[in-house]
Amino acid sequence: MDRPFVASTKYGDLKGTISVDGFEGPFLDELGKKANIPEGYIPVGLTCHLGKTGDYDQGVREEFIRFSLVATRAGRSNFDEVCRDATAFGTMYVSSFDLDGLKAEEVLALIKRVDIKLTHFRLEDINIMEHEAP
Repeated sequence: MDRPFVASTKYGDLKGTISVDGFEGPFLDELGKKANIPEGYIPVGLTCHLGKTGDYDQGVREEFIRFSLVATRAGRSNFDEVCRDATAFGTMYVSSFDLDGLKAEEVLALIKRVDIKLTHFRLEDINIMEHEAP
């Protein structure tokens, strides 16, 4: 089943954007090597799931953080060709590969900066502009 590559949660209370910097630019290739994604795939993205499981009424909760590498099947030899083809066709099909073999700390160690902007879900289609407060 094909579905859009967008973030979602059960209720989607807050929605927004995220931006991440690696220490030396995008670190997807490095993750691809560590994750042993199948031959013929080129990494193009990353997903991160944070959550809690357990019996909330009893106060029993287990927190988790799980990463997946997103890659496209390559009939191309490099990322520049992937970008060119995606631009030409307007759609790219990707698959997710769990990074179960990596600890969250190993992935987080590759990240230099993160900026997350979220707003109430009812404002999702509104163009929100940020300006200096008085």
